Amino acid sequence: MSVSNDIVYIRTAEIVLAFSCDDGGLRVLQRIDGPNVLGHGQACASIDIRIGNVSWLARQAFVRYLNHHLEEHNGTYKLEIVIGIGSLKIFDRYTITGTLIARTVAIQNVSDDPIQLYGVRLSLPWTRIGTLESCRFEAPGTSVRPHVVLSVATQQREDVLPRRFFAPGLRDNRAMEAAPTFSSGLMAIHNPELDESLLCWYMSQRESAMPQIEGDGSAVTLQHEVRLLSWMNGADSLDVGTQYILLMREAWPAALTAFRRTWQLSVDQVVEGTPAWVGDAAIYEAHPALFGGFVGMAAALPEIIKLGINTLCLLPIWAYSSGRLRLWDGSWQASTDLYALRDLDTLDPALGSPEQFQELIHSAHSYGMRVLLDLPLLGCAPDSHYIYEQRDWFCRDEQGRLLEIPGRPGIIAFDWSAIGLREYVALRMMSLLREYNLDGFRANVPRTVFPNWLVDRSQQAGGGSLGYMALLSALRHQIRVERPDLALISDLAGPIGELVSDAAIDELAHHMFVHMALSRITPAELGEWLEDHWTALPNAGLQVCFTESHRTHLINPLADGLRGSRISRMLMAGIVVCGFIPSIWAGQERDEAATIQRLFSMRRAWPVLRTGSVHCGVIPCNSAQVFSVLRIDGDTHAIGLLHVSPHRQTITLSLPIDTLNLAAGDYRLRDLISGRRWIQEDQQIWQRDELLALNLTFEPFGAYCLVVESTSNVAYHEEEFDHGTSNLAPDVHPA
Repeated sequence: MSVSNDIVYIRTAEIVLAFSCDDGGLRVLQRIDGPNVLGHGQACASIDIRIGNVSWLARQAFVRYLNHHLEEHNGTYKLEIVIGIGSLKIFDRYTITGTLIARTVAIQNVSDDPIQLYGVRLSLPWTRIGTLESCRFEAPGTSVRPHVVLSVATQQREDVLPRRFFAPGLRDNRAMEAAPTFSSGLMAIHNPELDESLLCWYMSQRESAMPQIEGDGSAVTLQHEVRLLSWMNGADSLDVGTQYILLMREAWPAALTAFRRTWQLSVDQVVEGTPAWVGDAAIYEAHPALFGGFVGMAAALPEIIKLGINTLCLLPIWAYSSGRLRLWDGSWQASTDLYALRDLDTLDPALGSPEQFQELIHSAHSYGMRVLLDLPLLGCAPDSHYIYEQRDWFCRDEQGRLLEIPGRPGIIAFDWSAIGLREYVALRMMSLLREYNLDGFRANVPRTVFPNWLVDRSQQAGGGSLGYMALLSALRHQIRVERPDLALISDLAGPIGELVSDAAIDELAHHMFVHMALSRITPAELGEWLEDHWTALPNAGLQVCFTESHRTHLINPLADGLRGSRISRMLMAGIVVCGFIPSIWAGQERDEAATIQRLFSMRRAWPVLRTGSVHCGVIPCNSAQVFSVLRIDGDTHAIGLLHVSPHRQTITLSLPIDTLNLAAGDYRLRDLISGRRWIQEDQQIWQRDELLALNLTFEPFGAYCLVVESTSNVAYHEEEFDHGTSNLAPDVHPA
């Protein structure tokens, strides 16, 4: 350690850090033989605090460096930088191991007055590696376009909505997702010419953080904003979760793999095994009211089975605040939101009796189907008896007013820091499992952090922001003890979701498939996005995807309007060939039954599509309008192809004959979706080397899943094949 020109320098065997003696901000971060990745802009503090519902303190108060302290033990360095902001003392702590830094922050109120804390920002100011033109910004598992050139990222501003050339779609008007619940919070600066990377992410099981960037035209500030809602009395202190920083000199795929390995090491919780049936599931999402109630849905099961469905996922079947005693009609207006529950003890009487619900489950099981029930964790209706009997279960503002879920009027937000609420819900769910012989639950968690300013001031007002994690962890353990084959899935698509659920509902993947179909991203970009998304998930858990769901009316209304179109059928095929667990929304089969049947039958018959490795964009093609994915399971291979064009086109592919282990000889192609042999201008047989320049004619928005079969060891049944003079005809190729 040394001090020079009001800068504190820390040098280890592998990296150099430097901090300002004015504001304590981080100014230099570099590997010993690498470039400095920070400080390419106006000097500023690297921590900011929000007090009350006003602007951030560092913008209006003097941030002052106070002191620092360094310890070293067995090659690990622990550094503490102490700064002051207003009446707060901030302890900015860095644990340095190799080129990995674990950063935590403690906040102390040194005044005699209580402070209302709203948030903390952990920043890496003005990052860049090398020249602006040679850098990329990466944020896997978010709406950000893959491999964005840094010059585009530097145009982003905190108070301006991200543009489509940076992020083709937004959720909640944001390009990135909260960490670690809906993403890892990973942001990276990568220079492919130098193979230098700066990776930064956030981890906590207490509160989430929103990754953000701010540009100045030449560099970007990476920051994680933690909404840390709490009263702080005089002398109180509290801690913030961990921001990880990693410097790498590796190609981008290797850097992502290193991140994944590091994330796994930072979590001491064991990831439980998933029941085998979950990976084989084909999900039908529905509410019994759409079939006339429990009895009507039981009668409809044979037709649902014909689609290839083996798992039912039922929306909430409890009494809700509808204001009327009749069946839900599919409307999601305030008075008919199924998630505006009155309680978890009473079934909706319009659906039928408990005995009829039990018979529905029994009938589904007799057909070999599993049944999941929604576990709604958002809140309850304003007229629920819980609100008056259990006042500490709910979030409230400073005036004591109940808080509604944004965009879901009529649903009062639960405060999951309430232990009594968690215990009650877990007890009730276990009772339902036993009473009705369910196969598990699908948890719907809140995306927004809500405060409860009426809690005792010794507690955090936002302590319930991830309180539902404690519930899900306990519930998953309890159902496994009850029956090892029971499952819990959730919409927690971030890495922490893998710790508490068996599969994640991947809404972002749904969005990115639709963006490709609408030409907002290219097929190649979708492949890159998927590869990075999967690599950045630490445990590569199972994921559920869809073209329609009960939530697309909220998150992507266009998806509902695409039902029955060539685009919708193509996207469902893409979801299947890429290895997602497919899910459809009740009613979707009225326009897409043939497609669903063929795709689900193909997926069931070919294990490579369920368990094979996934490789996007590895098949060279002369058209930028073709998405390709190669699936490999031992000696079995399948090639998925999506033609994202409104025109019928002949394209040229180069099949990876070495990867496919193709010996010299003659080969045929079979499309698994239709089950038919491919015929291209009367040609049905290709020699191995001809597959290196294979001409195929694709239909507008067509989808194909090809296998290459040797003519010497395949018994062909001519009735299975199309004898036309071109490729598969549209009427036998629904995708």
